Amino acid sequence: TSTATNILEPVWSGYQGNFRRSGQVPEITTRFIGSGNWNISSNWSDGVVPPLNVPKGYHLVIDPAIGVCEIDSPITLSPGSSLRVVAGKHVILKK
Repeated sequence: TSTATNILEPVWSGYQGNFRRSGQVPEITTRFIGSGNWNISSNWSDGVVPPLNVPKGYHLVIDPAIGVCEIDSPITLSPGSSLRVVAGKHVILKK
């Protein structure tokens, strides 16, 4: 007999579909590549602003081409998530 962990389900990201085992948390890595506010979608490599309550499986890389990443709201990292600032890059926490 199969269990829920052996069932594959679709995972959609934009127009591309992938499959993962049911119950698994997808791993998502996105990069801050712009300059300025965290909440501007064009500052992110995939054009999507990540949540400020960063869930398990999200890996955020702060790597602005020029300037800094400005965060003006509290940010919470869940166990299994990460936030990495590339050497020589800067983050400003406004609150």
